[in-house]
Amino acid sequence: MNEIRCDPLTGFRVLIAEGRGARPCDFTISHQIESRQRCPFCFGNENDTPNEVLRLPASHDPEKWQTRIVSNKYPALAPLGRTLPPGNPSVGPLSLPHETIPPQAAEGIHEVIIESPDHCIRTTDLMVDHLAAVLQIVRKRIEQIKQIPELKSVQVFKNVGPTGGATIEHAHSQLIALPLVPPTIEREAVVADSHFEHTGSCVLCDLWSNESSHRQRLVDENSGFGAFCAYAGRQPGETWIVPKKHQRDFTAIDDTDCHLLAEILHSVLQQIDQTFNVPAYNYMLLTAPLDGNSAAHYHWRWVIVPRITIRAGFEWGTGCFINPVSPERAAEAMRRRLPIDDIAVEQDRERDIA
Repeated sequence: MNEIRCDPLTGFRVLIAEGRGARPCDFTISHQIESRQRCPFCFGNENDTPNEVLRLPASHDPEKWQTRIVSNKYPALAPLGRTLPPGNPSVGPLSLPHETIPPQAAEGIHEVIIESPDHCIRTTDLMVDHLAAVLQIVRKRIEQIKQIPELKSVQVFKNVGPTGGATIEHAHSQLIALPLVPPTIEREAVVADSHFEHTGSCVLCDLWSNESSHRQRLVDENSGFGAFCAYAGRQPGETWIVPKKHQRDFTAIDDTDCHLLAEILHSVLQQIDQTFNVPAYNYMLLTAPLDGNSAAHYHWRWVIVPRITIRAGFEWGTGCFINPVSPERAAEAMRRRLPIDDIAVEQDRERDIA
């Protein structure tokens, strides 16, 4: 299969080129992190982290914690109101013939969500009830951040494995709140509003309806959420988890939904591990801007991106991705919890018989 597909929410192009997966490789890629003797995220080492922002106490012992949020020790953003005006006088502004957007102070919030007091490594090491608690503390923290008028958007994301961007193996995720709405959310909001104007319905609700009907890319579902391999997935096994009922932003989720989301997130990550041999991965929450007014027809979702291939020269030069595994084949392997190579062998055999 060789196709150029267009992501319906962003317009980004992806090349599905399954033959690329057979290329020889002289290099070995490790998804493991070298453990350190003293982990700053383990229980008892709380003094090794910056100030605590929020915690969820353990149910069996209020003096202990189940999950906690702390400031990032190496933040990408300065605290609100702490920076000098942006710009370097020795460099000066850009001199271009058209109007440019001036730089702004990089202020906001960058925090770490420590998911467990015990030294576990992958999200699937957590029990579903514990993962639900992690989602609950994320929801509560976003609700707090919505009260800060200077901040316009928030993203929660997780990096697992060195090729996924992780530097500490202890299970954790991160939260960044920005004084702007990032381009991806802006682009998706425009598509959502345009789709609603023309059809009277939500683009992601319609997309889920299509995926659940045809089932070619369906991975898993429960009463509250559906999971499917993205039609124009940038990586093999890129999976979207969407709430079946329309919700603009993540703070609309209740405790019951947190548990249902934890169930399907846990299940999909297990499927990815079994199909792609325990890869590095990223997952991220894409939710509407914080102001409550813009992106009226947005629909939040979690996106899971296994790090199977590396972004190389073509991707950097064009902004297009090459995916060597079709989303349909990845979804079949994940549903059956089989290694992706086993599915390829089966399909080759079926073609030979035909």
